[in-house]
Amino acid sequence: MNRSKSEFDAIVAGAGSVGMAAGVALADLGWRVAIIGVPLGTGVPAAPDSAFDMRIYAVSPGNTTWLESLGAWVHIDARRVEPVAAMEIRGDAGALLELDAYGCGLPALAYIVEDGRLQAALEQEARAKCTWFDDSLRDVYWNAQRVRVALDRHDECTAALLVAADGARSPVRTAAGIEVHTKSYGHSGVVANFRCERPHRGIARQWFRADGILAWLPLPGDHISMVWSTADAHAAELVALPAEGLAACVAAAGDHALGALETISAPASFPLRLARAASTVGARLALAGDAAHTVHPLAGQGLNLGLRDARALAEAIGAHQPGADCGSAASLQRYRRARTEDVVSMELVTDGLKTLFDIDNPLVRLVRNRGLALTDRMGWIKRALVSAAVR
Repeated sequence: MNRSKSEFDAIVAGAGSVGMAAGVALADLGWRVAIIGVPLGTGVPAAPDSAFDMRIYAVSPGNTTWLESLGAWVHIDARRVEPVAAMEIRGDAGALLELDAYGCGLPALAYIVEDGRLQAALEQEARAKCTWFDDSLRDVYWNAQRVRVALDRHDECTAALLVAADGARSPVRTAAGIEVHTKSYGHSGVVANFRCERPHRGIARQWFRADGILAWLPLPGDHISMVWSTADAHAAELVALPAEGLAACVAAAGDHALGALETISAPASFPLRLARAASTVGARLALAGDAAHTVHPLAGQGLNLGLRDARALAEAIGAHQPGADCGSAASLQRYRRARTEDVVSMELVTDGLKTLFDIDNPLVRLVRNRGLALTDRMGWIKRALVSAAVR
């Protein structure tokens, strides 16, 4: 069958990392794919000595390997990627849990990469392998066989499958009538980058504190990225601090583990919430990334969940076969089943830990810190935790 330039097997709505990864993965399987969205960057990697992005990701080894298979990871300057060799997690009463990549037989627990560089790498592959519409989606129409998408500045296009990777406020999800269940934490995540006095040695650090959850992620050289999940009022105070005051506050909150800090980027904040779509699939529709779920950032797994969505979708649909239907109900149900356990378990862990450490009770504080310390002494549990996080 000869198809017009507006006919595709799959259309991906959303030009973020998850959407581009999904598009590339499906194209690599032989499907004809269109991506709709205005890219956040330019598609050109930033200079090696440019400032660090505000948004930093800890990409799991499993997702890193998959991004390599898509041809994207090779486009990222290795000098701007920092392997996480170990992680230290401290409770609010001094308990310590240490996770070590070497002890688990891994080269790294994660790889720290900047959002802009990851997006530029994926965009190179996506533009080479997919049809790209630098446009906004105006409307969506469904029938039993196809999805028809109306664009603002281009003609309509159709496909057997629509992938909604268009963010937490997904217009496609709304058009499909899929409800989303949300829980606001009343907290914001404050992010900033710093130069540190002492070497971080590739160690990621996290503190459960009375005023929130503080995380330091190692960046290349003598730099770290901070995410401080804290009450909205405290977040506003942190963002309003002068550079010197913010650096001193963050260093003190982290027990001066890396000596003095120097702020190298203006702080920013974003609201935190838990959200999950009532269904990750619909008629000829699959939700992926933030359109399907958002979790608390304490485990740094938001992007990793989204990338695993894209991986699972490609696996559920499989390679192109003559006459095959990539948007069939059977394929979409395989995708839904494949993602349910991973997403729900991550929601339970992150939300549960957040809730547990919010309880201001001496007995609960004692129990949670003893539990953290006990976990540190049980190697098999630590290996199981690492195994779940590195997929």
